Amino acid sequence: MSPTTIINWKKDISIKPIVRAPRKIPNDALKQDITDYPDAYYYERAARLGCSKSGVEAAM
Repeated sequence: MSPTTIINWKKDISIKPIVRAPRKIPNDALKQDITDYPDAYYYERAARLGCSKSGVEAAM
């Protein structure tokens, strides 16, 4: 562990929230796709939803 990390922790020990960008995939569209194609692979869902495979993985 780096000394800088320890110094920063000593200055401010509070937990900071992780801010993420909003998801490109709407939740209702993903739920509908899961209902329609329950056995689909991530890359197939990504092609239908117009996003990346890793985006589908993160949204699920």
